[in-house]
Amino acid sequence: AADAKVRLVVAYGRARTEAEELKADKNTQKRSTRNRAFLRPVVRPGFADAFAFPKEARQAARDNAYKKQPTFRVCCRHERKTPQSFCEACFDDACRRLDVVARRAYVLSESGGVGGRHAAVYDNGGTLMEEPFGAYGLGDVDTALATLAAADGGTEGTRFPGRDDAQFEGATFVSNRAFLSPFFIASDPNLLWPTLYYYGSLANALSRVGVDPAKTPPPPPTLLAPSVKDGDASILACGHDACRKVAARTAMMRCSRCKGRAYCSASCQKADWKIHRNECVECKK
Repeated sequence: AADAKVRLVVAYGRARTEAEELKADKNTQKRSTRNRAFLRPVVRPGFADAFAFPKEARQAARDNAYKKQPTFRVCCRHERKTPQSFCEACFDDACRRLDVVARRAYVLSESGGVGGRHAAVYDNGGTLMEEPFGAYGLGDVDTALATLAAADGGTEGTRFPGRDDAQFEGATFVSNRAFLSPFFIASDPNLLWPTLYYYGSLANALSRVGVDPAKTPPPPPTLLAPSVKDGDASILACGHDACRKVAARTAMMRCSRCKGRAYCSASCQKADWKIHRNECVECKK
């Protein structure tokens, strides 16, 4: 009917919960017989990401995020049943990821692994972390960024224009600067890591949608496998699945039988033998 009213609920879905990830892993195929290859994206000159989060700045950013959060529901890995407008745990995750990105202390898998999902390995205060993310293409990333850029309400506190403005009384929408903030993007690993995979830095990606890069210099890098050049997929994950270490291909110890699977240490090779002995002949093929 012409006078029918439609209620539209917009939600932003982030990564799967840890339980959902574990369930998906159980339903996937067996592991590849070869080590997973990783690379460090190439950063375009002049577009390095510069983030610094001292205690005071982090608190100010958190308070600011509460005020500028978009007026739609956010479904995240921490809470699926009751979506909310702001998740503080996601904000803390975003701060951690942005610190890693600024220091370039991360590598991304060259291709999808078990289940077709990619992975990011990064140094979180001396502890190596591994985080899966969706195998999205460049077109998917561009579409996501363009959509966030298009959600522009003008300046902060301005109502989103509607056919009948009276229907939007009291409804406030933030400008696209909040949607395209590093905090918002880094809250979603399925958006952050693919963006870095294709563009090398958030500064480079956001410059394509009208956001100028920061003028401050980046912090000193703490590279994983520093001997490997940017863009070279010669960084291997240890062949022992329980180990998260990554190193240059030439620094790995290879199985003397098949020369296929490589390990970061003799102890990892020994621990993995109960699995690798059943696939060692396949490696030789």
